[in-house]
Amino acid sequence: MESGTKADPSCGTIGAVFAFGRLVGFFALAGTATAVLAGVILLPELSRLAQTTYELDVDRAKTADLQGQVDANRRFLEALEEGCPVLYKRLAIHQAAQSPSNENAFGPPVHTSLPPGIIQTPRTPRPDPPDGWVLRTARKLENPSTRRGLLLLAAGVMLAAMFLFAPPNRDGADSPQR
Repeated sequence: MESGTKADPSCGTIGAVFAFGRLVGFFALAGTATAVLAGVILLPELSRLAQTTYELDVDRAKTADLQGQVDANRRFLEALEEGCPVLYKRLAIHQAAQSPSNENAFGPPVHTSLPPGIIQTPRTPRPDPPDGWVLRTARKLENPSTRRGLLLLAAGVMLAAMFLFAPPNRDGADSPQR
């Protein structure tokens, strides 16, 4: 190397260090921009998927409740076909507001072959609504102005990564004449 001249960063070990630095810097900025872009695009859809799954689970629980009620009504009708007088009295009290004056209609049933749980079935537990920091962030990203701003930010960071960490021009066409 001559005295009075600068070291050329494109040659030797120093050139490899500069190239590695450019590569790391580019991937840091481009990776951040890509992560923001992926978040803006995918997180609202993830929120909708979680909400739809929750609604589906609630509908399944309601369907299980209704199926239990259908089964209980079917068992009740079967018990009525057997001719249980206590059930007839209960039905008359409940449906027609008639009650016997001298008898207790709420005593134990005469027939022991009646299945348990004729009228009331246990309620199926409902799932908890979806929650978490990812879904809260996704709900914030549903605002169009927020999405637009983050998309512009990602595009700006990607352009900055391309221009700031571009490799040096080797052909010398843009270098000033000496």
